[in-house]
Amino acid sequence: MGQVIYPLLDMKIISSILLIFSCYTSAQHAEQLTIKYNKYFNTTVSGFMPADLLIDNGSTIYIEHPNLSQYTVEGGKTPKAPVYTEFRYVKIDHKLKKVNLFNSYGSNRFLIEDTYPSHNWTITTESKKISGYPCVKARTNYRGRVWEAWFTPDIPLPYGPWKLCGLPGLIIEAKDDTETYTLRVEKIEYKRANIFDKEFASLAKTRNTEPISIQSFIKDSDEFYINGHNEMVKRWPESHHDFPNLRRGYELKYEWEE
Repeated sequence: MGQVIYPLLDMKIISSILLIFSCYTSAQHAEQLTIKYNKYFNTTVSGFMPADLLIDNGSTIYIEHPNLSQYTVEGGKTPKAPVYTEFRYVKIDHKLKKVNLFNSYGSNRFLIEDTYPSHNWTITTESKKISGYPCVKARTNYRGRVWEAWFTPDIPLPYGPWKLCGLPGLIIEAKDDTETYTLRVEKIEYKRANIFDKEFASLAKTRNTEPISIQSFIKDSDEFYINGHNEMVKRWPESHHDFPNLRRGYELKYEWEE
């Protein structure tokens, strides 16, 4: 059998092939990131807590990590008892537009299905650098809070902390207009989180195995705190009892209440 002779490839062709292969390989891993944020808050207590935004090919998981030592109360002291924090664990499948999360009232924790956040972003002409990234300012009104977000076109992924998403770049910083909450990137790692290999429902112990709707959860949660308040007034009428603040977190008013 005669020897097969392969023609020499032009170096420009070789360079083009390598470039295409490199871009393809990078694209495969472009949406596998771990973004570390700090959440700063100024509510009945002040302080910060670390949070992670985990990204894997069109899905995101946002996790907050409460730490008592990072809270302060009036006078700059560390509280001696746990303070109120929502149990924050949100998974969004941006391709299927599906949102699942955990939340609780009393000692009851639930698996919840939420509606996909449809933000009406207004992108401004304002720009600045944050943590070394060139960023552009955008604003949106979502469930009772006006949010200001700074996103970077250098990382063209439409994701951000919590349920903030849909901009043409990763959100590096976000805060509401009252500056009650501020979320800021501390570190970006191009690596995949193993948590995506687990079923989301298995990440926390809940009273339900099938998700309930966010509307059903909010209705039951409101009733729980109102009934608790009414019971205290009934038992101890001589004492002063403030009516429970039903909305203390990111979301103050829901679309079905408008």
